[in-house]
Amino acid sequence: MVINRATQTLLVISVVILTACTNTKPVINAEEKQASHIVLASAAGPSKLMSYLAEHYQTQYPQFSVETVETDEVPVQMLNGQVQMGIMERRWTDEEVARFQAEHGKEPIAAIVTAYAAAIYVNEDNPLSTITFNDLIAIYGADGSCEINHKTQWSEVEGYSGEDAAINAVNFPPEAPLNHYMKEHLLCNGNFAANLSNANDFDELSSAIDDDEYAIGYGRFNADSDDLKQLVIIDNEGRQIALSQSYALSGRYPLSEVFYIYLNLSDSKLNSQQIENQLNFVNFIVSDDGQELVEEQGFVALPQFIVDETRVKIHMQEPIVKGGYR
Repeated sequence: MVINRATQTLLVISVVILTACTNTKPVINAEEKQASHIVLASAAGPSKLMSYLAEHYQTQYPQFSVETVETDEVPVQMLNGQVQMGIMERRWTDEEVARFQAEHGKEPIAAIVTAYAAAIYVNEDNPLSTITFNDLIAIYGADGSCEINHKTQWSEVEGYSGEDAAINAVNFPPEAPLNHYMKEHLLCNGNFAANLSNANDFDELSSAIDDDEYAIGYGRFNADSDDLKQLVIIDNEGRQIALSQSYALSGRYPLSEVFYIYLNLSDSKLNSQQIENQLNFVNFIVSDDGQELVEEQGFVALPQFIVDETRVKIHMQEPIVKGGYR
């Protein structure tokens, strides 16, 4: 496996973490606070997760509520004060941050809260251990997806050394979140090929791959896939990148995206309860309970040092890393 600079940075930071209390339960006693309602603007990818987390958050803190609205204009809605928080699959640009600071006096607070990633699986007898990103496009996409032509035979796949046969590519139905994810992140929003097999859920997909030496499929990061062989993806720069927590959260794994949450704590129109509601909701997400819910929904949980970093940013914890956080 290639160790890139982003991964080295994660490892170095984790080594220098000092011993500290790791209890990440939210610490604000909502019963002592006045009722507060805030709105969170969410990109499509994490929208359902945020609604799910907000529902459980309000169960623990009935006087605090967070409403999730899906939009592709998260920075604009935060800038205009339509919402108090936002989450999206990229960092804001320098221009977006500058405009927000000019309007509200301070930059928004930003933190990583999760990532999403798809793994690629084949039968254990398949001789491949790696697959190029372009070959994945060619296997799953119709002709012309990302300007790459469709492939139907294993002999057409780079590095394949087994007996030639037709590729049995297994796909999820159009309404499945993973189908949408792969269409956007693998196929450049193009169309899936017409000759794909279908599986209604991961159990069906797993069985299809386990029963067919020439099958290939995909699943979410933490799917129960012990019986399947997971392929390392070769990106378009020739780097072999295996799916792992650190590679997913660094964004280096080709089929992953990182989600950043943004808080507005400087708007003069916000009262103290709305500010505390924002802080407490993020603290809930990175708490032990919140991270269990994140994993339950198929997203990537955070390592402890990122939890610590986030809690320091929202003033729920004193710094415990030498030299501070990045």
